[in-house]
Amino acid sequence: MSFLLLHDHMLSGSRKAALLALFGLFLLCSACVTRPPAPTDSAPPPPVEEHTPGEAKLAWYAFVARSAKVAETIGPFRLTASLRYTDESGSSTRISTLLWGNGNTADPHPLRLDLSAGIGTTVAAIREADRQFMAFVPDEKTVYVSEEGNRSLVSFGVPIPLTLADLTLLLTGRAGVLFLPPGVSADGPTPQFESITEKGVRFKLEKAPLAGILELERNGAPVSWQEMGESGWLIAFENQEDNPLLPRRLKISHPKGYSAIIVMRELEKAGAPFTVTQLGLALPAGTARQRLASATQ
Repeated sequence: MSFLLLHDHMLSGSRKAALLALFGLFLLCSACVTRPPAPTDSAPPPPVEEHTPGEAKLAWYAFVARSAKVAETIGPFRLTASLRYTDESGSSTRISTLLWGNGNTADPHPLRLDLSAGIGTTVAAIREADRQFMAFVPDEKTVYVSEEGNRSLVSFGVPIPLTLADLTLLLTGRAGVLFLPPGVSADGPTPQFESITEKGVRFKLEKAPLAGILELERNGAPVSWQEMGESGWLIAFENQEDNPLLPRRLKISHPKGYSAIIVMRELEKAGAPFTVTQLGLALPAGTARQRLASATQ
């Protein structure tokens, strides 16, 4: 700028205006090039995508490996839990459950489930076999029967979108039987994950026996399972600390207002396999028989 002042008297008016404009443009461009970026309080976090492949692989491997170890460890068992469920009208019911069977993963049937309210008051006695579901209600002196594959507990009015065999697998730590596609091994490829969540990784598993979106923690513990579609069932898991595959609580919900909470009390191994009689459902004389209607949820 001092150079311009020194020679100001030597320049004509038009040349001086042009030179000043050119010099101003030079200063402006220099400022644009050399100006450092504005400081920020903290650097932006790296894109999630940079971390998700490793996290997905870790969670998937842990779940597959744990599932392979536990699949064949369950034998004859007896399980007690509390169940509180709510229908779409908001009416809640709280009952105790006793579930037992011989724990064969390949063929878990038959299975027995008693639902009771209070001490010694049986609300329903349920038996599930390979092709038959029977639910005896003492107060009605009626047994509800399905032999058409409609064995979901929802069809009996309990908002649990699972067969008794499926529920048994979840409650005894064998969720992998339901959620893993056939032929999966820990050494195999990781399926395409859907997203990363605060708790873990979500996988879309269309070829699993129980198809849906499965969310896993990094240690392989199930976080949630969601039915395919925008308005399906959701199962949320709260697992035991010493056994990530064994739930201590299941929370089941549906957008229509149905919900159920199962709280585990005790899972014990039976000393010997249950007999045919112990897994049977004895019906008193005069019991009415009624076909179980299909579930509409």
